[in-house]
Amino acid sequence: MKKLVSLIHVVLAYIIGLAAAVTVGWFVRQYHSIIVIVVASITGTFVISIFSWIHNNNSIYSPFRCIMPMVTALSLMWIEWSAGTAVWTMPRMIIVSALILLWGGHLFYNWTARWPGMHSEDWRFADFRTKAGHLYWPLSFVSFQLFPTILVLVICLPLFSIFGGSAPLNILDAIALVVALGALGIEMIADRQLRRFVQSKTSPLAILDTGLWRYSRHPNYFGEIGFWWGIYLFGAAAAPLLGHIWSIVGPLTVTGLFLLISIPLIERHMLSYRARYAEQIRRISPLVPWPPRR
Repeated sequence: MKKLVSLIHVVLAYIIGLAAAVTVGWFVRQYHSIIVIVVASITGTFVISIFSWIHNNNSIYSPFRCIMPMVTALSLMWIEWSAGTAVWTMPRMIIVSALILLWGGHLFYNWTARWPGMHSEDWRFADFRTKAGHLYWPLSFVSFQLFPTILVLVICLPLFSIFGGSAPLNILDAIALVVALGALGIEMIADRQLRRFVQSKTSPLAILDTGLWRYSRHPNYFGEIGFWWGIYLFGAAAAPLLGHIWSIVGPLTVTGLFLLISIPLIERHMLSYRARYAEQIRRISPLVPWPPRR
């Protein structure tokens, strides 16, 4: 019941945040779609930060990272449709929007399945809370909400290539679909294996080393990175010059975030209370699935 009440509060926060974002986006609709999405996203971030402060829990922001790309894709679809583009003339946009909705729906479900409720906060937020003291909320707004929103906007850059491009469907779209679906399948399987492991483990020191996790220490991250490279390929297919030159920043950002920040941070945390994890690091590939060393 406590978890259900917590989720209701989260859903309410996002409904209000979405309403505020749409309202502000409507007032700036005469500008380029990138400006509209940026202004609306920052507005939504600010609203969610208020709810995080009210509930004294930064984990309320966590679903924003999967909800925002879904809203962005649907918003770009609506912008194209309202400009007079017929739905049946934009199959690539429909395919990509469906993929983003599938990806975001999976991540949101995965978060709700693992989040205990409002009484629990991600360990990274909790660690920062003890260090920041009275400056926690202003610093956390910049570090854990505004900055991640900007990163997600950068990651979504290929969507603007896709929705702004005019090239017909081609072989690169087929490759992009295989890459995105394959990567998303890997991510879904890895996340399901991790959930089952967490639910069934008898010791807090246990380490997952079966299934996909036997071949990669972070197969879910590998799937996440691969998915956004697949989305980039759609952008390259839609607008060859545009897609290759500037939207590649999106998948490069995802790759850099996991390789340089997320993986080192999580592995330091794992080593701090699981000495056996050093053996895991020695034997198993950090990201790309690969047969383990003996």
